[in-house]
Amino acid sequence: MVEGVFKKELSPDSRLGEILVENEIDPGDELVIRREVSVKGNSRAFINDSPVSINLLKEIGDRLVDLHGQHEHQAILPC
Repeated sequence: MVEGVFKKELSPDSRLGEILVENEIDPGDELVIRREVSVKGNSRAFINDSPVSINLLKEIGDRLVDLHGQHEHQAILPC
């Protein structure tokens, strides 16, 4: 299980807020995103304890987190 808790004011007018409202998920004061993977390889995803599709989990996660690799900054250095 992997879980992330995001404490952020989510405006219903923001794109993230719109996505949550469209999917009947209450933004509340914090956003709890969780993915569970069983030993058999099955997985389940949840946002604020509501089951969601993996695609929705990815869409919301992409709006919350920006990941960078260890040496990505080197790609912008002149050759």
